[in-house]
Amino acid sequence: MQRLFWANLVTSLTPSTLGPEDLVLGARLLTRWGGSGGGGAYYEAEITAVRRGGGGGSGGGSDALLFDVRYLQDGVEERGLTLNSFRLRGDAVDARPLLALLKELGGRLIEAVPARLTAQRSQLMEALDVSWLAPQVARGALDCEAALRLTAVLFDVLSSLEAPARAPRTLAFAAAHASFVRAASAGNGGNGGGSGNGGGGAFIATLPSLFTFLHGALDQLKRDTVNAHLSLLAPQLAGDAGVAFERKRFDEKIAKGITSTQKTELWLTAAVYSFCCAAPPTPPAPTAPLASSTPGTSSAASSAASSAQGQTTANGFSSGSSTTAAATVATVATAAASDSYEQRRLALSLGWSSARNQVVAHALVELLGKDVRWDSPQAAALIPESLVWDAPRLAAVVWPTPP
Repeated sequence: MQRLFWANLVTSLTPSTLGPEDLVLGARLLTRWGGSGGGGAYYEAEITAVRRGGGGGSGGGSDALLFDVRYLQDGVEERGLTLNSFRLRGDAVDARPLLALLKELGGRLIEAVPARLTAQRSQLMEALDVSWLAPQVARGALDCEAALRLTAVLFDVLSSLEAPARAPRTLAFAAAHASFVRAASAGNGGNGGGSGNGGGGAFIATLPSLFTFLHGALDQLKRDTVNAHLSLLAPQLAGDAGVAFERKRFDEKIAKGITSTQKTELWLTAAVYSFCCAAPPTPPAPTAPLASSTPGTSSAASSAASSAQGQTTANGFSSGSSTTAAATVATVATAAASDSYEQRRLALSLGWSSARNQVVAHALVELLGKDVRWDSPQAAALIPESLVWDAPRLAAVVWPTPP
């Protein structure tokens, strides 16, 4: 498709050398789609029949020549076309396609020039003022050297923005392009390759390779620029610094009212409950030993407990408070010794980081197990606000299918 586009561009910008006397069976020339009154674009077509008209048309009376053509691009045929349907010698060339391509290329190049490089931006914008180009192309008298001066500015600005390893390739292409155009123009007596376009026929013929190279170089420049920025940011976003950066950005969005934590809170609250319920059941408490099983132990423990409960401190408080603290520590130790519903609830209530991490991991596993693709529009209402940036990565996770 690109090759067809570029071929049509070169053909449309090349003035015709054919006259009415050349319109014979088998001749190929630019033909306006829809006939002289159709207002369509020109495409290359072959004349398949020539006859005298019967009823006239826009090209003359009943004796006017009528032509049947077949378009080379798609094989579509049209019948009864008049002389006004063809582009002939002396007809103006439409320069608008070329001007549109230059505008697009110039816009990309200006966007790539940093704002601080005012001299380069001014030089480029001045060069892109091509008001002189349309009249020259229209009358088939493109100034080849003026066109080469324009491309020289484009190549110079581009090479100054590129990485040092890529600039020599751009400058080499620019030199080869200028040499080819000048040699082709001089070798045909200043006729630019026999196109009838003054000295610019050879320049027109190189437009496909010229625009393809410049757009490709701009694409590479954009990739290099992005990679350079990422390499500068990488040390700042690695490890804890990356976590701090994302947290800061998220907090800023909350402060500005761009986002909230409503869905995140609902997600984690549900995960806390399911995390605790997923623990194995609490094992039964061990049966207390009989007093007679360990001689002297029970009586000693009872005596110590009675003694502790009966003592008071100097300020009048019972020393039972120390017993309460000891019981709390004992409860934590006992809970930590086994994974159970109570142990998980206790660990979360005490703010243990390991328990919080386990809850987040549990919540992510539950989230990934849902029957939804996380980069789809349907997921927008479900995904927690804190995971919006990670939606594409979540969608790439392959969840195992249960047996």
